[in-house]
Amino acid sequence: MLEKDFLECRFNGDATKYIAAVTKVDASSFDCILLNTGDTYTFDLDSMKVTSQFGAIAMGSQLANYTVYTAASAPDFQTGGYIAMTFSDGTRHLANLTDVDASGNKSATLMDSGYHYVFDPDNKIVSTDDLTAHDVTDITSYSAGTPVIVVSGADVGTGGPLQSSATLIPIRRMPVIQ
Repeated sequence: MLEKDFLECRFNGDATKYIAAVTKVDASSFDCILLNTGDTYTFDLDSMKVTSQFGAIAMGSQLANYTVYTAASAPDFQTGGYIAMTFSDGTRHLANLTDVDASGNKSATLMDSGYHYVFDPDNKIVSTDDLTAHDVTDITSYSAGTPVIVVSGADVGTGGPLQSSATLIPIRRMPVIQ
C-alpha cells in the first residue's frame, strides 16, 4: 500500500461500503480518511485493525475486506476503468469511468458520494450534479488490485481461537452391488 492509494472496504459487522484515501504509510501502519464521512483513522498493516481514530468507528475495529486502488503505470482512460480526481481545494476522490466519447469527454461517478461528472479533454468540468464542486487540477488513471478478505485467528467474542487442525474420520466403503 502506498500514499495516495485508495481503499474500498467494509468493517466486520458493518454492511456499509467505505471509500478511503490513504494519506500516510509507514513500516507497520497506514493513515487514511474515509471519504464517505471525513473521519480519519490509523490502521495496523498486519491485522487491519483501527489503532487510532478521529471518527465513529471504534478502536480495534477490523476491516472485513478491502480492495486497494493504485495509480496506473500508464494512462488508461477506458470506460469501466478508475480515475482519481484532484480538486482545487486539495481533496482527492476515486471514481468509476463510465464513458469516454469520441470527442474525448470523460464521464465519471464518484465511488464515495455517487456524484456524476463530465470532463472535456482538458479535464475542465462540463457538467456535474455536485453543487459544491471545485475545479479539477488533475485526473489520473487508477487500477484495482485483487480484493482481500481479512482473516483473524482469534477475536474477542468469537468463543475462542480458530482450530489449527482437524480430525478426519475414515469412511467405511460399502460393497458395490451389481
